[in-house]
Amino acid sequence: MIDTKFNFNWILFLWFLLISPVCFSQLSIHQIDEENISYTTIQNSIVFTAFNILHEFSEDLYQVPRIDRILSDSVIFQEKLWPNGSWGRGYFSNIVDNRESPTPNWKYYDQWYENIYSSHPLIRDSGKRILGYIYACNNAAFQDSLFNFSTRISSGLQYLIAEQYSDGGWQWWYKRKSKSSSESIEILKSNIYESSIALRALSKGHIFFQNNNEYSELCEQIFESIDRACEFMLSYKDLLTEGKYNINNRMHVVWAMVGAYKITKRAEYLEFAMEITRSSFLYQQEDGSWHSPIPLTKGPNYKWHDTKSDYHGMILRGLVELYSVVDTTDSNFQKKLEDAIYNSINHVIDYNDINGEINTRLFSNGNKLNGCLYHFHRDNPKYNSKNSSYGNYILQSMLLVKENIDLNNEDKNNVDKLIDLLSYGLTNIIMNNPLQRFRYIDVDFHTLGMYLGVNLH
Repeated sequence: MIDTKFNFNWILFLWFLLISPVCFSQLSIHQIDEENISYTTIQNSIVFTAFNILHEFSEDLYQVPRIDRILSDSVIFQEKLWPNGSWGRGYFSNIVDNRESPTPNWKYYDQWYENIYSSHPLIRDSGKRILGYIYACNNAAFQDSLFNFSTRISSGLQYLIAEQYSDGGWQWWYKRKSKSSSESIEILKSNIYESSIALRALSKGHIFFQNNNEYSELCEQIFESIDRACEFMLSYKDLLTEGKYNINNRMHVVWAMVGAYKITKRAEYLEFAMEITRSSFLYQQEDGSWHSPIPLTKGPNYKWHDTKSDYHGMILRGLVELYSVVDTTDSNFQKKLEDAIYNSINHVIDYNDINGEINTRLFSNGNKLNGCLYHFHRDNPKYNSKNSSYGNYILQSMLLVKENIDLNNEDKNNVDKLIDLLSYGLTNIIMNNPLQRFRYIDVDFHTLGMYLGVNLH
């Protein structure tokens, strides 16, 4: 547990705006050790360039030809394209298309072929790109691209609406029917992870187009689609059950439902997000990390699943989004939510082990922070000090803090330290070796779009 008797240099006052500004309690956020930082402040032009690299690669993956026949060592493509508003060929693009170049690299083909992965476009690939474009449009640097970006956004939203299932959710196109079959397996019930991303994109899309008469019909369709998606989410009562669903999946739903609540103002959507969060508080550990509920089908080491850096960021993102609309009349819930947020942020910056030694999830290379994170929690049996990852979801969380919460000047500067550090790590790899990030274009695109829309305008 973080000792609040310490004289921390970061004091973060969190405010939110529902109808009028409301004062929240003080939150103590640890300070990054500036002597160990090896980055320079990210400039608009650097992020702009990195985003455009990802945009160009995404254009190569937009509405691509379908796979016709699957052979043991290659595929034959059709002339028929995937629908307008889709990106890529799902796991085929992630594994084969995107590892080295925009065209297939067959040396990775066996991984896709033998595991019987699908080639159907993933809902997440459209949802995250829609979100990236929407945020980027807030940046004045993209005014000349606004029409083209808006076209991609509207097409993507129409694709999501068309792909919505009768139960209100969206499919996770994971596997195909056999090694030789190009047909993907259709699961009877939709997937909450894919559905959360689609719902979030629709909510942001409604905000983006709601004042544009040209898109009034689309906005009506989006609103209807949002309600159907929320009804699907509300049917997942297991999200409130101990031992069911990991915490990052729960907070994905919270992130999406709060976005829908901001559009519809339907109280049941917000209440469901709060119920999910209440049932999750008990899984946060003293050091600010989150242990996963352990289903009977999983071994004891599954508890470390949510401590991975990406999942920790997804959890924090959901908590921050909920904080922007939480009802302050419930002071007990508000305090628990505040504690969960600042303990989660402090865990990234530094946390104490049983001997009182200061540790951090910020990856150091030669005793210098390089903008990456240690992927595994240090106590995880899989921990490897050389295993790092890029802090996309931590960065998105901090950008949500900046987007939704009023900060004083000192606190803004302190939050910017973490934003700039993680932005440096991500833009550095994209600028120097962009092909290495092909598999993660969707999340990188979303993150850098957020950076440009929230941090630089």
